[in-house]
Amino acid sequence: TAMSTWKGGSVEVLSGFIQKNFPIFFYCTAFVLTIGQMRKLFMVMAWGAAIVVLSCVFFGDMSDGRLSIPGSIFFDNANDLALQLLIGCVFFVYYAMSKGLLAKVLGTVFMGASLIFMLRTGSRANLVSLTVTILVAFFLIRRKAILVAMVSVLVVLGAFTVSSAQLNRLVNIALSPKSGPLDGDSMSQIQRTEMFEYSVRFTFTHPLFGVGPGQFVDQVWFTTKNEGKPGASLGTHNTYTQVSSEMGIPALVAYLGVLTTSFGFMLRLYR
Repeated sequence: TAMSTWKGGSVEVLSGFIQKNFPIFFYCTAFVLTIGQMRKLFMVMAWGAAIVVLSCVFFGDMSDGRLSIPGSIFFDNANDLALQLLIGCVFFVYYAMSKGLLAKVLGTVFMGASLIFMLRTGSRANLVSLTVTILVAFFLIRRKAILVAMVSVLVVLGAFTVSSAQLNRLVNIALSPKSGPLDGDSMSQIQRTEMFEYSVRFTFTHPLFGVGPGQFVDQVWFTTKNEGKPGASLGTHNTYTQVSSEMGIPALVAYLGVLTTSFGFMLRLYR
């Protein structure tokens, strides 16, 4: 923050994290100390995820071609809704794999509904996350046939419940958007690619401290103006390069270290 291109803006970002994000992390870790408490937390998270799914059923809107919940302070954005739906699946899987018949049925139904709604948001980043999750699960779990069957059912349901426009948006992520007609989705993908390129550029031009926490958007705007291009005010849409471009390569190493260590602990517990 002391080396930020706009110190006041970075201080504001940091104060928001200190007041909101860090206390939530502390409360979760401080109050979940036993297996019983962990099960209760999972139950609370599963109920919350179920409420989001039911909100999609009763209040979901697709007037702009992508599923969102209008008027929601959290899920008025299709990408944010997709991320929450995907995270909720983790807790539904927990109950789908439990011993109780009712828990199995509810967990399976809500997991399927959550994934279908996630696809209807048209979120490309969350599709990538889902694909990676399925691949990792395939190599880790013993009952691979069950996973293959579940994915097959999801594909069939998705083909019948997701519109062709949404499917094209999701599938075209693997294609060059400049090779086809430049519609809204293609332009969006081009913008995301440009933001990624800017984030890599800032990473190497500010390798130690970055441009400052929360300052990527402003730095892109100033850079595009100086280069005579239309000004853009978009985020990186990539957590890893956001860390590296805003806080430097050492911060990225620390961030990846936390993730790697956490995954290592989870893998040991799973085994």
